[in-house]
Amino acid sequence: PTWNPVLHQASDGPLLLFYKAGPNPREWWGMLMTSDDHGKTWSEPCRLPEDIAGPIKNKPVELADGTLLCPSSTEDQGWRVHFELTKDNGRTWKHVGPINDGKEFGAIQPTILIHEDGRLQALCRTRQKKISQSFSSDGGLNWDAMTASSLPNNNSGLDAVMLDDGRHMLIYNHTT
Repeated sequence: PTWNPVLHQASDGPLLLFYKAGPNPREWWGMLMTSDDHGKTWSEPCRLPEDIAGPIKNKPVELADGTLLCPSSTEDQGWRVHFELTKDNGRTWKHVGPINDGKEFGAIQPTILIHEDGRLQALCRTRQKKISQSFSSDGGLNWDAMTASSLPNNNSGLDAVMLDDGRHMLIYNHTT
């Protein structure tokens, strides 16, 4: 089976399609296809490196220097969040994290917001009945300790977007 497709149009490159392949979320692996003609035709599927899954469910963000920051997570050793960075549209990668131990917060499927001051905020689905969060002030290379936000979470997916006017919008189930 294939899982969790994520599209991203690179500002200086192809349309990227990330997805997972494998029998279940504990054993899947990352895949990537690209299109240079806005999705009319696609490259052959390419398996990502062993420790790289690509964005797990939510879209990556493109940082000011062109780096693509992919929010990711694993479920095989507890629910843990990590990030994957690529400066060349998926040819080479840097793995950051995990940023939580899977015990205090069992967290997966982060979404990323960029604040006006340049800080990054990751918001995550958890098993702890709250949306968890973490912040980075260095482009996603280092992250603060994960904390509970004030927002409820019933262990369901969430996503966030940045609006053109600078506001953020979070889509989630507002219930425990």
